[in-house]
Amino acid sequence: MFDFVYRNKRLVQVILFLMVLPFAFVGIDSYVRTSTADNALARVDGQPILQAEFDNALRNQQEQMRQILGPNFDARMFDSPEVRQQVFESVVNQRLIQAKTQKLGFTATDAQLQQLIRDAETVTAGNERLHLSVCASYGGRWDIVQAVRSLLATQPELAAAPDSIGEDDLARHLALAFAPEPDLLIRTGGEQRISNFLLWQLAYTELYFTDLLWPDFDEAALEAALAWYRSRERRFGRTSAQVAAG
Repeated sequence: MFDFVYRNKRLVQVILFLMVLPFAFVGIDSYVRTSTADNALARVDGQPILQAEFDNALRNQQEQMRQILGPNFDARMFDSPEVRQQVFESVVNQRLIQAKTQKLGFTATDAQLQQLIRDAETVTAGNERLHLSVCASYGGRWDIVQAVRSLLATQPELAAAPDSIGEDDLARHLALAFAPEPDLLIRTGGEQRISNFLLWQLAYTELYFTDLLWPDFDEAALEAALAWYRSRERRFGRTSAQVAAG
């Protein structure tokens, strides 16, 4: 798992792919203690969300994380009040989607989910502190192949003149063409490989590997990674003498 680290709790939110609602919960545990007589944790469109529903969602998220992280999975992160709150909010959000779609007479489809993503992008378009890109179902090899296909679809004449295709031509069709190439990639958990991630974009990226598991990657660990990065000489294919000469 590759971690573009902002804060530890941000990482958890990104990995879980949760859509956060603007509710101000005091934490799931205290919220449970103040539940109603029928043990509802909350109500959406008049229908209760029960403890069993939350427990099932928590188990599902744990299993998904275990499959994603493999031996790097650490169950301790699910003890965090912040993570439990995010899981609870995901349950509420799913209920809201179900209530809305049922009223409209249809079930959630890829089109509706994509619209929700576009809505989230619109709401956060004015934010300036962090640019977040979530690479879901992404692979570096797939990205290069789809870029070639997209390029030839838009400029089919290039198929007869492959020598005229340059790096910039292909780069414009990559999935993350809108984003700058990373300066620093951080991978936790002791693994020292890029695992088919951003194969094109990581050509001149500094790769930082740490034995820390990602739930333990805190601000001090991030500072250490940044200090290591500052010690590196960014040459971009040149020699040290060429860099010094400008």
